[in-house]
Parts: sequence; structure tokens; C-alpha cells
Amino acid sequence: MDNYLGWLSQEPEEHEIANNKDGSQFIPIARVESLLDELTKGTWDTDQFQYSTLMYGTTLMISASIQLLVEYGQDDKGAGGVYRRLVGAVTFSDMDYAGNLDFAGTALSEAIKNAAKKLGPRFGKNLNGRGEIKETREGRKSIKLIPDQAIKAQYSAAIHNNRQNEIKNLESIYNFKNDS
Repeated sequence: MDNYLGWLSQEPEEHEIANNKDGSQFIPIARVESLLDELTKGTWDTDQFQYSTLMYGTTLMISASIQLLVEYGQDDKGAGGVYRRLVGAVTFSDMDYAGNLDFAGTALSEAIKNAAKKLGPRFGKNLNGRGEIKETREGRKSIKLIPDQAIKAQYSAAIHNNRQNEIKNLESIYNFKNDS
């Protein structure tokens, strides 16, 4: 894969999207893992999975967080590339997954999916109304994402080193106007 930013900015394909009972959309964990394998050549990993339960009245609440470690964009010799440590978290009640008693596994999967969303639209970042929509001059809607700290650092470095193509590419995907 040569154009990582372009690939990450693509929306998921329709067949990759599933629907919850409430109408919200998600990408199933098996597909997220396949996409991570494709992006990282199978080298992604997780770290510091934390899981807890709490009784809230008669409801069991499950919370978890995890760090997702991804590295992509290296050349054939393993040089260059981008390394990211993304945190994902989830909280749900036992009633949200009625009949499912594998709460730790479910929490793990949901936390990984939430961390992966931070990589961009390809991992479902814009599902369920995320992203910023604006009208273009042609009247079509376009979506510009809100950059995370890693993307802001990459953008600053591109400006500092006068890498115009990289600046243009990042500005076509992310909204840097509201940054301080």
C-alpha cells in the first residue's frame, strides 16, 4: 500500500457495515482486525487491557480500556512510517448484550474497535454522525475530520519542513482551522 492517508480517509464499504438494533452502525471486530492486518502487515498489537465491573442498582456495568499499537507506512527496509498508540474505551450494561456472558471478550472487542476508529473513516470514524460536514462550492457535501494529536504533529512537521504535497493532502482530509 502506497497511499496510507488516502486509504485511511476512505469510508468503509457497505458490505463491511453492520447495524445495531437502535439503527446505529458499526464495523464488526473480525473486519476491523482484517483492516488492521492490511494496514500494518499483521504487526498491530494491544497493550494495557483494563476491565472492571460494577453493580449499579440491579444492573451490571462493564467498563474496559485498551491501547492499540499500530505502525504503518514503512519502506521495504522498515524505515520511516508512522507509529501510533491509540486508546479505546467502552462502557455497557449486561442488558446491552442480553444472552452474552463473555463480558471481558465483548469489552475487549468494543474497546479495540473504538481505538481503531481514531485511525480514520476506513475504520468507521464517521459512522453515526461523526466528522464535520460542510458544503463545497459545487454544492456537494464533503467531510473533514478533526485531527488527533498525532495528525496535528505530522501537519506541524510538514509545515516546518515545507512539504507542500503532504500539507495539501492533510488539509484535504482534516480541519486544522479551529486548532490553537
